[in-house]
Amino acid sequence: MARKSLIHRDLKPENILLHSRSKGNFDIRIADFGFALDLSKPTECANSQTYICGTPGYMAPEAALGRGYSLKSDIFSIGSIFYSILTLRNLFPGKDHDTIMK
Repeated sequence: MARKSLIHRDLKPENILLHSRSKGNFDIRIADFGFALDLSKPTECANSQTYICGTPGYMAPEAALGRGYSLKSDIFSIGSIFYSILTLRNLFPGKDHDTIMK
């Protein structure tokens, strides 16, 4: 999404969809842009850059600490998703949101 100057801010497995028009051929699609920021609109970013949003366990550490979001925040989320897929474990284990955020 870097070409579009968007930061999704809530990438997680539930927001990644597979679409197929023919058997064995899939397109990856990203859904739920409710928390997305458009970097081409500076006033929008200034007002909501440090607003903490996203899903614990997939959220970049700098975002969880209230330091704001960047395109790298989404890269961290994608890495966390891949970690979960490859290991069948969450990157940050915990029984509830507070434990995961700590």
